[in-house]
Amino acid sequence: MSDFKRICGKMLRYATICLCISLTVVFFASCSYGEENKEHGSIELLELESEELEKYITLGQYKGLYVELGADEARGEAVWRAVEELSRIGDYPVSHVYYYRDQIVAEYKFYAEQAGVSYEEMLERLGESEASILEEAKKLTKSDLVYAAIVKNEGIAVTDEEKQTLFDRYVEKYVSEYGYEDEYVRAELADEIYGSMLYDKTTEFLIVNNSFSESK
Repeated sequence: MSDFKRICGKMLRYATICLCISLTVVFFASCSYGEENKEHGSIELLELESEELEKYITLGQYKGLYVELGADEARGEAVWRAVEELSRIGDYPVSHVYYYRDQIVAEYKFYAEQAGVSYEEMLERLGESEASILEEAKKLTKSDLVYAAIVKNEGIAVTDEEKQTLFDRYVEKYVSEYGYEDEYVRAELADEIYGSMLYDKTTEFLIVNNSFSESK
């Protein structure tokens, strides 16, 4: 996964937590750190050979499931949750886990600096610890492994035709949702867009191949 985005999609909740401790969203959005690490909306594929994936993960059932939707839960979110719950990790790629851990720590340290408190105090306020951060890094890594394994199992890929047909639509999304200039997205974020396309295509595959029900 590329740079900070590889976790930004799943770390939006940390921005929300900041509100609870009176950090100003306006300040955060205007600072250079926030701009440089803004979510791109893409999830790149973890590059591992099939033999390596088999070492780390045993996929559970991911087709023909009957997935119950949680309150306000989108089908894509629900099916990924269900598939991840049914998959088992035998081992973790350590460097990948540490990458996530370091990024989460950097995020919390940034919040602490803006709040004028120590990193340790920030963790205490949020009810977090080094152990919980490591567990979060493992969860994110598991998500990456599940995604990569499904893509390889099913041979899912974005075709040249799809890249051409969908590119403008994704550019518009990056501009409207993430605040980038159109020219910048086209010149610098093509790979991120193709990553978004692949993830979305994989999500659509899972939605089509599973059934859903509303929670009671």
